[in-house]
Amino acid sequence: MKELLVVNIGQADGLFQFIKSDMEELKDQYEIINCPEDSLNSVDDLAENILDENPEIILIYLNQNNCNLVLAILKRLFWEGNVSVSIICELIKDYGYMELYNNRIKVFSSLKQFSKKYDLESNNTIHINTIINTFSTPTEEHLTAMQNGFDMFLTGSYPGSNYISSIKHMEIEKDVSLPFQEISYDLMNINNALIFHVDKPSTQFWSNLKQETDSPIFSHIHQWSDSHISYDNKINHAPINRLKYSEYLETDNPYTYLEISDREDIEALIKDIEYFGKTGKLVKKNCRLVNSCSWSNQGCGLFKLSRCKIDSDFNVQPCPNCSTNIGKVTDEYFEIVKNASMISNRERLKRNCTECPVNHYCSKCAMLPDPLETELYCSTMRSYPLLLDYVFKFTLFSDMVRQNKIFAGIPMDQLEISNLEHPLVFEYMETNQDVKLTSIFTAFVLNKDYYVISYKMPKIIRTEARLVYIAEGYVRGVDAEIIVDKYSDKFHVPKDEAREHVYEALKIIKEGKIV
Repeated sequence: MKELLVVNIGQADGLFQFIKSDMEELKDQYEIINCPEDSLNSVDDLAENILDENPEIILIYLNQNNCNLVLAILKRLFWEGNVSVSIICELIKDYGYMELYNNRIKVFSSLKQFSKKYDLESNNTIHINTIINTFSTPTEEHLTAMQNGFDMFLTGSYPGSNYISSIKHMEIEKDVSLPFQEISYDLMNINNALIFHVDKPSTQFWSNLKQETDSPIFSHIHQWSDSHISYDNKINHAPINRLKYSEYLETDNPYTYLEISDREDIEALIKDIEYFGKTGKLVKKNCRLVNSCSWSNQGCGLFKLSRCKIDSDFNVQPCPNCSTNIGKVTDEYFEIVKNASMISNRERLKRNCTECPVNHYCSKCAMLPDPLETELYCSTMRSYPLLLDYVFKFTLFSDMVRQNKIFAGIPMDQLEISNLEHPLVFEYMETNQDVKLTSIFTAFVLNKDYYVISYKMPKIIRTEARLVYIAEGYVRGVDAEIIVDKYSDKFHVPKDEAREHVYEALKIIKEGKIV
């Protein structure tokens, strides 16, 4: 039997993913091969994985939301040489042929038709333009996914960004016309977005880009105008508010981003960190940090190049507010990543990072905003060990306050958050610095109720002061038996009973990934 490789990629909430196809009616005619599910990275990766299987026939599903991606895959496959491809497209009524990239492709309206008519001839010509203009209107879930992606772009915080995975967001300066014919398919992630600066978003701008077939643009197309952004073909003008950290004003806009870009901002940041350490309270609410990745312990994202900006000369600039170039948009992805890595390593040598006392947790950001002095950044990281915990909690609670109903109607000055300098219940004890900087423990008191976050689920759990007490001791590296003694004294519990409480709580804390 002939080998048949099936490529069925659909969209869920705006993101491409593989769809499992029922190939039951073809099992007697073909040996079915499914496309490797780890290949949804770049078009190059996907095409190479398909070709590596060396199938005799490739069957690709074409629908209204994956048309440009399928065109890009086909162009890459045909560029490699002689491949046999057929298409299933339920948007057409009859069997026929499609002329693409100097190849004649058989197109069927259903799998049943493919199984019966594969060897039949037809003069029916199917035009790709009749399919490419049938994109559906984005759903609310789609728009939420796009907003979350834009949030990652501004903050630099990408989940799973420890893997090299090509560019997910590309910001394009106003009036820059990208040379799509010259951009390698290995540069852009299949689920990436192009963010264009425009005077005024329009559906026509989006349509003109999506109708391109010689260099099919499978990316999401966003339009950024002043303080608003429109996602894909939904001109909904979502508000985006960017401010200097030092010029923060309380706002109800849930999409407010603060930039730390100069000495003035650093001074305001330090003031907030010190207040957080004394009181457990956040001064700034309902906002996120641009480039929060710079102030984390996850390592600089420059090695993965998840985002970039393209200027009028087609230079690639990897981080907002930083004008350092690492290549041209027409370069190969790994060439650009290599340049970025060289710059990052050079910065580490210049700063003598290996000898720095905070080397093991500093992100070592090599692409700081142009006005921010390197020495000021480094001295801030060295001098304020609570900085990482502050940025983490600042980001976390900005999201939770918007999304979780337990915060509804309660003034935020009633929110008090546990941190290593300000425990909610436990007596203050000096803490091993390593523990200070690596803990994700999150407990808070709101309206006199205690809560902890379990990162296993994840979930906010209402609890008692006693469990918070034990967790706060544990996260400080205090020996369990010392916690037992302190717990017994504080809550007036007999020693044996206290030991039972503490060890049971520690089991819950570890299994629930509360610490």
